[in-house]
Amino acid sequence: MKRRDARVQGAARRSHRPVARRAGAVAAGLLVVAGTTTLFDASSTVLGSAPPGETLSCNDNWVGGGASSDWDSAANWSTGVPSGPDISACITGNANVTLTDVSPSISALTVAAGSSLTIGDGTGSATPSLSISSGLQNSGSLTVGATGTSGHPGLSLGGPITNSGTITVDGTMAISGGVSAGGAGGGIATAVQNDGTIGVAPGGLVDGDQATTITNNPTGVLAFGIDGPPGSLTAYGRITGSTLALGGTADPVDEDGFTPPSGAEYFVADGPSTGNFATVSDGATADYSHADQLGLIGGAPATATVTRVTSSVPAGSLFGKPVGLTAVVTPTSGGDPTGSVSFFAGDLPLGSSPVTTSPAGVTSATVTTADLPAPDASITASYSGDVLFGPSTSTALTQVVLPDPTTLAITPSVPSPEAGQPVTDTATVTATSQSSAPPTGTVSFTEDGSPVSGCQSLALPEGAPFQAACTESFGSGATHAIVAIYSGDVDNAGSTATLAQTVGQVPTVTAITSSTPGTQYGQIAVLTATITPSGSAAVDPSGTVTFSDGSLPLGTVDVSDTGGTATATLDTSSLVEGAHFVTATYSGDPTYATSTTLTPVTVDVAEAPTTVTVDDASSQSVVGQTVVFTASIASPAPGITGTVQFADDGEPIGSGVVSGGQATFETSALALGAHAITAVYEGDDNFIGGSSTNTVIQTVGQAATATEVTSAHDPGLVGQSITYTATVAVATPGSGTPTGTASFSDDGNP
Repeated sequence: MKRRDARVQGAARRSHRPVARRAGAVAAGLLVVAGTTTLFDASSTVLGSAPPGETLSCNDNWVGGGASSDWDSAANWSTGVPSGPDISACITGNANVTLTDVSPSISALTVAAGSSLTIGDGTGSATPSLSISSGLQNSGSLTVGATGTSGHPGLSLGGPITNSGTITVDGTMAISGGVSAGGAGGGIATAVQNDGTIGVAPGGLVDGDQATTITNNPTGVLAFGIDGPPGSLTAYGRITGSTLALGGTADPVDEDGFTPPSGAEYFVADGPSTGNFATVSDGATADYSHADQLGLIGGAPATATVTRVTSSVPAGSLFGKPVGLTAVVTPTSGGDPTGSVSFFAGDLPLGSSPVTTSPAGVTSATVTTADLPAPDASITASYSGDVLFGPSTSTALTQVVLPDPTTLAITPSVPSPEAGQPVTDTATVTATSQSSAPPTGTVSFTEDGSPVSGCQSLALPEGAPFQAACTESFGSGATHAIVAIYSGDVDNAGSTATLAQTVGQVPTVTAITSSTPGTQYGQIAVLTATITPSGSAAVDPSGTVTFSDGSLPLGTVDVSDTGGTATATLDTSSLVEGAHFVTATYSGDPTYATSTTLTPVTVDVAEAPTTVTVDDASSQSVVGQTVVFTASIASPAPGITGTVQFADDGEPIGSGVVSGGQATFETSALALGAHAITAVYEGDDNFIGGSSTNTVIQTVGQAATATEVTSAHDPGLVGQSITYTATVAVATPGSGTPTGTASFSDDGNP
């Protein structure tokens, strides 16, 4: 038998078939002893005698202090099971319980089919044990486990023992004598009837209490493992302290590749014996010639086995997620192997499990693990072997282990930063599985599709939280797409996160001043707007400033930088007379926000002065002649409007509308004589009125005439009435129609 700390041995090398129960203890299953331990594994009653068909009752009278009211939880046993003759424990429902650091004493134990109880697995800080005083019924798997740090685990049995499953002992198992058929103490010696197989591993010892009788019936097999020379007691299995009634079959089995020298004799039993074996397997012989000793010579290796391993997720599993691994152990001949299978990923142990044989005859063991390394795990399964069946290791199964998915999240230090304001974006990597390895690798950041300088391949820390931070300032107000990319590692898949980073414009304050707060119409008023940001950015403000007189725009000017100050200046001469409240509105740009002056600047505009003159281009005229008078109005400002009143010797004679700086008035009503013509400009909204600075003297004289006399009858007749007509013609056109009388004379005589 291959030596391991935790060895599951046994399994009959025969076809199981019903056997008649007889009085006394009957081992119709398998009794295996490993190391210096004693193991009885029977499919009927071992120790004492029970009535045919009798089984122990399972009261399940839980008295522990655990959270659940049953014995199917190792945590419940670990709370401290009280000792006492009235405590019955039942492990049912396909439960698997391992006791590591407790040593309870109970009355009876039932392990149901499909369930298991392991006493010690080599990991506890103390040496566990279990004492059963009134009986054991095992239809599942009962294991006294591997040697721990403090010694061998122990199992003490008393009362009727019924086993239709597997009992494996690598610790110490003591069988008490003086047990009656019903289980009550009556001083009757223990009688073991073996119709199955008792297997004693190399170095193993079945040690009775000097009152034990072991009867090997015709169907029984006593198997002894051998892995060294006869001179070493630890090299082969032995039975001591018992009386042997020989029959059935003896089977010396060579373990661990050892072949005994030809003719080597192993004394496998000390104590009196009767009868002979009907058969000694594998060409060996039995030596009955020594007093109180039984020798075996010869033997054959353990039956070879083949182990193969399969996965519950052959297409590939996720790192950190459970994967079921199943090993099937197939012997080249014989019955059902016992023992255990250990699973490995390379050199990494994944766990072990006892083998079980299904009704269809398939022997297998299964473990579930979430510890497979990525990206590929080379899975092997090693069967431990038992007294009759040799160990074997499967060929490697490549299990593809996919990285565990991760999530990535970006958290900004400032949710809505301004342009130019530093922002730290923190990317946090989270593994989706709690069993996943901590994420390693790097995180890189991009902004609007371009890598962020200084934020590439940032390494994650070794401990949680698994974060990488990127600090940057945004040059303009806009919505920027921030992307964090986690590289992933062998165990964790890469992931990406996107943040829509809204960056606001830098607030500004716009102030307005005027270098000419008092002016007159037509003169230039100088207006200056100053834009002051409330924060700093990498660029100076740009854009335009619009100046307004109330709601009336005055003009728009580009912003310029003057000595590090953003300003805009408007020169305007369009302000009319009166008080003006001028504001400035900054348009903003991608970096800086728009703003309008809160306090306008006041500009007072006075009327423009004027000078009025009267032209004397026509100072002579005649009565009735049309005369045109022109007044010129001069001012520093353009755009004079209004009217001019003309006067003759101070008396108004008419008016003219100003156009192009002049106003005219024409009249033909001037009487004969001299006229003093003046003009008065009445002014308008923007210009001051005034009188002409000069006077034009207009002299009006009489118009010259010419008289012509005509006769109606020329020549006339004596005595004939003759009409003479005098026609008066005006020498100056447009001077009117002459009036008055005409006197006729004949040779000077009226």
